[in-house]
Amino acid sequence: MSISSPPPPSSTPTPAPSQRGYVVPPIPITSPSVTAIKRVSPALNSRKRGSPCCPPDTKAAPDDISPPAAKKPATGAGSAGSPKSATTMSTTTITSQKQAQAAPTGSMSVSRRSTPSQSPRTTSPPTIPPSPSTVAKRQRKTSDTGVKVLPKLYQSTHTKDLVILISDMLGELVGLNDRIPLSGAGLTRFHSRAPPSISITDYLHRLSVHASLQPSILLSMVYYIDILSTHYPPFVVSSLTVHRFLITAATVATKGLCDTFLTNSLYARIGGLSLMELNMLELEFLVRVGWRIVPKAEVLEEYYRSLVMRMGGRYTVEPTPPVGEGEGREGGEGGEGG
Repeated sequence: MSISSPPPPSSTPTPAPSQRGYVVPPIPITSPSVTAIKRVSPALNSRKRGSPCCPPDTKAAPDDISPPAAKKPATGAGSAGSPKSATTMSTTTITSQKQAQAAPTGSMSVSRRSTPSQSPRTTSPPTIPPSPSTVAKRQRKTSDTGVKVLPKLYQSTHTKDLVILISDMLGELVGLNDRIPLSGAGLTRFHSRAPPSISITDYLHRLSVHASLQPSILLSMVYYIDILSTHYPPFVVSSLTVHRFLITAATVATKGLCDTFLTNSLYARIGGLSLMELNMLELEFLVRVGWRIVPKAEVLEEYYRSLVMRMGGRYTVEPTPPVGEGEGREGGEGGEGG
């Protein structure tokens, strides 16, 4: 039994039926010619080559070549008005145009850049005037004598200025208390084995930045020094206790005065302690002060002014504006009239 091979496929293509379900081959779309483009967009054709709105091309289209301008014949013998000289001039002009079209891109760009009319225009950026708040801060920064003027209200004081004021006070306290010999009876939970390598200013700045301490929180930490020393006499601010006290006071103050605060694990990471150690320090502090951790606004205002006054001639508080004399006179006249 022989197996016959299948018939070869027919070379004639099968016409595409017009029934639904079959795809009709697309009609090829030819690109429009140059003349069609020029007919559709006449505004583009009216632009001159080399103008700012239409940059020069390295190779212009044949239709864009404008007829050469007629040159004035040179004054000389045998060159005025002769048809031979006119033919030679037109031939020379067409030859120069063809050479300009066939020239490389570099030479064309160099010749066109040398034209002063096509040089790019340099415009200076507009100057933005500073805001009124920025001007007020600059004027408030220093007075005529070089003393830095701070706002009257501690709520408006920048945290960097308060960090400098508080760290300077703590540095003086540490220098005085380190002279006192330490005994076994004076050890507290706030004492560390060795003084940390970071300075008080850098440590307090780290707490204020990463824990987002507000001015009221920083002043409350100074207030906590007095109440803890009053209710717990063994505690003194020294190089062994100041860092652990600051992170504990910041944790307690934010929970007592702020609506939102961080967790103790984050405070421990910022302060460089373990979570268990910070929990023990927080509980020790709250028990020693009797859970009274919210100071009054007048107390914080008094601490703020005392910190500025102890800085001598480096800082001062802006003075209170004087009351106008016209108000008193008007009030007196009104009283007499009544």
